[in-house]
Amino acid sequence: MSDIKAVIQLLCQHLNILLKVNLKPENFRLAKFNNNNPETIQELWDTLVKLCKALGSKISLSEKCNSQVWVKLRLASQGYNSAEFYSLPADNTSGSRELLLALMWIIANENALATLTQECVRQSPLCQEYSDAPTQEVLNGRSTVSILNSQSKKALSLEDQINYCLWLANQIKYNINQIHDLEEERIKNTHKVHEATAGSSGLPHLSVFETKLVRDPELLKQWMPKLSKLNDLLTTHSKWLKKKSAFWEWMGTVVELKEKELSSNSLQQGDESALADFVNAARMYAGTRTPDTGSNTMGGCPRFFISSLYAKSTNNLVRKASSSDLLADMGLNENGVIIHASDWLAQIDTELQDIEKMRHEKLQELNLLLQSMTQKLGIVAIADVSSGEVESEDCSK
Repeated sequence: MSDIKAVIQLLCQHLNILLKVNLKPENFRLAKFNNNNPETIQELWDTLVKLCKALGSKISLSEKCNSQVWVKLRLASQGYNSAEFYSLPADNTSGSRELLLALMWIIANENALATLTQECVRQSPLCQEYSDAPTQEVLNGRSTVSILNSQSKKALSLEDQINYCLWLANQIKYNINQIHDLEEERIKNTHKVHEATAGSSGLPHLSVFETKLVRDPELLKQWMPKLSKLNDLLTTHSKWLKKKSAFWEWMGTVVELKEKELSSNSLQQGDESALADFVNAARMYAGTRTPDTGSNTMGGCPRFFISSLYAKSTNNLVRKASSSDLLADMGLNENGVIIHASDWLAQIDTELQDIEKMRHEKLQELNLLLQSMTQKLGIVAIADVSSGEVESEDCSK
């Protein structure tokens, strides 16, 4: 682990390129020993928020929920089980190690670096068959069709309005045919480019955009900065894949330090108001109740005494009130899944079963009704035939 500083520097470079943050190896060193440097804590919070936004979340960031609480909700929904993290204060006075652990948990659990790198490549010129035409060129090259407003239409007679609609329909049909013809022409020309560039640079073929860059040095100069950044990203990611095992070994020492402080009961206590904000947000997200706004209350939730969260248990390794107990009291289970969501799903299953049962009963009633109608129609038909035979006998007599 002698080169761990270089590996951390590589990870910082990777995150800085992807998220446009300013992480430094010194931030990791301070966070390992839980040094509550405000700049380090703020930088880790910013990285967490940007990473969660880049990865996406089913939980929307509303005005009533600040970014820190939103990050806590997102991690809870993904199954992150740490009461210390959920009780971190909002004033950046403590919690650098918890932020580091949470950040690395997201990176490991969601394969964040690979996912974001693939997304950058997908949106880059390397994955574009054609270059995007400037908007002004599209506007200058298109032919416009004037559309009459409602007042102008009222001035026309009914026959003129019908003719105008027919003319518009013909224009639309003509444009669709033109688009179809242009698309066929583009496919033919693209196939010619692929055939002409087969085997170039060790690739099966070059795209139309790549061929254009090769033939136009001036255009290549314009795209070089973007391509250079993408090349730096891919190079950094490739190096990270080779050296990431050393970093995760170092992260193991960070976890050991936390466990050591847990066993000695020297872990810093969390912020009660921050925990209350998270509990309120969790309950709002679960849809169980409207939170209270009293400054001296816990938002309608049981008051959590933070000291009990960090008390030593009988084996001196876990707390008396574990994080799973805390999450359960907030409406979350150990996997971070909203308990009430499972209740809703069970209720929906019950309702679906009732609907299916009702449908089956209605179907049986319908079958019985059809059988009854068929029998009645058969009796009427027999009666009609019988009456017809009687009339024919009377006529013959």
